[in-house]
Amino acid sequence: MLEYLKSHVALLVIMILIVLMIAALVVWLLILLYRKKKQPQEDVPMEAETPPSEEQKTTVSAEQAVTQGSSAEAEEKEQELISKQEEDDMKKKEPEKKPQPQKTPQKAAATEKAAPAKAAPPAKTAAKAAKPAPAKPSAAGKWVLYEEDRGGFGFKLLASNGEVMLRSSSPYASMQSAKAGIKTYQDNIAADRLEVVETKKGNFFVQINNASKRMLATSADYPTRSSCESALASIKRWAQSTAIVTENDEEK
Repeated sequence: MLEYLKSHVALLVIMILIVLMIAALVVWLLILLYRKKKQPQEDVPMEAETPPSEEQKTTVSAEQAVTQGSSAEAEEKEQELISKQEEDDMKKKEPEKKPQPQKTPQKAAATEKAAPAKAAPPAKTAAKAAKPAPAKPSAAGKWVLYEEDRGGFGFKLLASNGEVMLRSSSPYASMQSAKAGIKTYQDNIAADRLEVVETKKGNFFVQINNASKRMLATSADYPTRSSCESALASIKRWAQSTAIVTENDEEK
């Protein structure tokens, strides 16, 4: 049979076309049956609700007024009963005051002599209490501008304990351009363009990127990811500090 089909290729092609046409016809019939099942049934029109007449409206409003008036009277009576009950309870709770015996002039004089006079507080303790407690200075980070040895200016971000969190990657031509660089760093940190990167040696550091995902600066290396994430949180906290000083001012 196979040898016969090989020798008659045209007959084989015709048989394949017939099979494909039969399969397409079956698929088309299945689609028609599926569409008939999917056709939504016609919705039955709902009867329109007749609006209430004016007589019905007046009767309903009158009934509401009667019910509101009766409920208000019931609330007033209930409030009076509650207030009377509270007054009775208060009278029962108040203990009867017993008349105190009047002291004779001789006993009063004896008690006055027996009672010792209280000593006045010393002046030192009063003065100490009057002094307000000194306010503790709030911790804050700062940006420090400095002059590079190779020329130009750079900057670094210090935490409140003096730890260097960030340092500029390249020198700036002037002090004004270095301040503009600080503003660029602050904007990208505020936009949360920070990430923790692992080195080949297994250490971790914080990398700051710009809007184009280009690296701006990196932090120091940290031995663990948790310590690096803690440094990232500190960078976010201290970067928004408005304190920008020069290295000379910091030394003073």
